[in-house]
Amino acid sequence: VSTQSTWGLKVPHIALTKVCTPCTFELEGKVLAQVAKDLEKLMIENEGCGLAGPQIGYLKEIFVVAGEHLRIPLQKASKTLAVINPRILEINKEKALKYEGCLSLPGEMFLVERNTSMKLEYLDIEGNKQQIQLDGFPCRIFLHEMDHLKGILAKSKAKKTLSAEILQNESLFQDFVKENEQHFQHIISY
Repeated sequence: VSTQSTWGLKVPHIALTKVCTPCTFELEGKVLAQVAKDLEKLMIENEGCGLAGPQIGYLKEIFVVAGEHLRIPLQKASKTLAVINPRILEINKEKALKYEGCLSLPGEMFLVERNTSMKLEYLDIEGNKQQIQLDGFPCRIFLHEMDHLKGILAKSKAKKTLSAEILQNESLFQDFVKENEQHFQHIISY
C-alpha cells in the first residue's frame, strides 16, 4: 500500500465499492501499523476526520478517526484512533439527518440519516480488544467509516446532495445553510 500522492482513491475507483475482509494480526500486524500511519497522514493532510482502508486501496477492515473528535485517551502520542475489525454491540434506534462530506467524493456534501449512539467493539493497533461508547458526531464518523468497509458511499445513502456549485458560491452557500441550519452541525469530510 502506498500513499505517496496527496490523495488516495476517488469515485469511481472500484475499490471504494468492495466489501473489506477482517484483518488478521498474526499475518498482518506490521502491515496494519504502516497502513494506520498512512491513513493518519493522508487524513490530516486533507483535513478529514476519518479515513478507511478502501480509500487508499487496502481492502481490510481498518480505519482511523481524528482524536479531537473523541473523548478517550489515544495510543502512544497518536493524533488518531486506529479501529480494526469493528463490530456494533448495541445501537440506538434514534436517528439524525445531517450533512457530511467524503474525501473520496470531493466537492459535494450529502444529507445522510444515521443512528445517533452506539457501543462498538474493535481491535486497537496492537491487536487488543477494546470497546467504546459513541454518541452524536463521533458516532456519525464511525458509521461513515464503517460504511466504507462495506463498500457503501455516503452518496448512496443521501436524502439530498449539496452540489459543488452551491459550495463554491459563498452567498448561495450561506443562503442554503440558513434554510437548512439544523442539518449543518459539525460539517467536516471523512
